[in-house]
Amino acid sequence: MTSARFAERLPLAPFLVAALALGTLCALVTRSAVPIPLALLGAVLLRSRLNSARARAAEASQRAAVVELCAALRGELQAGRQPAAAFAEAVWCRPELRDLAEEFARPDPDRDEPDLLAAAARRPGREGLASLAACWRAAEQHGVPLTGAVSGIEDGLRAEQHRRQNLAAELSGVRTTVALLGVLPVFGLALGSALGADPIHTLLARPVGEVCLLLGCLLEVIGLRWSDRLVSAIDGRSAAPPRQRSLGTLVRAIPLAGSKP
Repeated sequence: MTSARFAERLPLAPFLVAALALGTLCALVTRSAVPIPLALLGAVLLRSRLNSARARAAEASQRAAVVELCAALRGELQAGRQPAAAFAEAVWCRPELRDLAEEFARPDPDRDEPDLLAAAARRPGREGLASLAACWRAAEQHGVPLTGAVSGIEDGLRAEQHRRQNLAAELSGVRTTVALLGVLPVFGLALGSALGADPIHTLLARPVGEVCLLLGCLLEVIGLRWSDRLVSAIDGRSAAPPRQRSLGTLVRAIPLAGSKP
């Protein structure tokens, strides 16, 4: 399996160059060197948040592709095709699985189809392939059809996908609140300037103000990173127990699936 990632991380250099240019311009206008490190720090934080959003979108796309793969595989099996031929045809249903299809098309005497699926399941968003690999292996050992198990896997993955979508909708409000809290100090500075207090001059032209500005930005970054980790931890724990239960149930149900027409 190729080691290419589903969502390539955005390069850091363009962000640093843009931040350096913006920070230098602000430093010339305010006659202070503080905007330069602040701009660089903001660029790193912005890149990190964009990469996290891209990774979440890529994993969601991979999970949807695995669900569609199970649906296509079930249809091929119900048409009477053998599991290997059915999977070879069904895996081309989504472009996100193109690398898996190419890997499956290259026979490897050291690994059979369940081994390939188990290896693919280690990649983010493709965890559902582990259930398919286990059921495929159990079906081969018991000599029963795989159709019923694939149907159960599809139902379980669709239910998990629905739970994840509901959780993502709930967490989107939390992420929006965190982002608004992150830019709230900017509105505070704008409000102070509108009232004639001139806080920007105090923060950039006086040593005490510069120290307070740097410490405040550092605490802001720490708070945002901490909040992101809390939200990511909730998102990561959401579907683990259901997935583990469904895998064991499906493997035990393989002999019963063979008795269905």
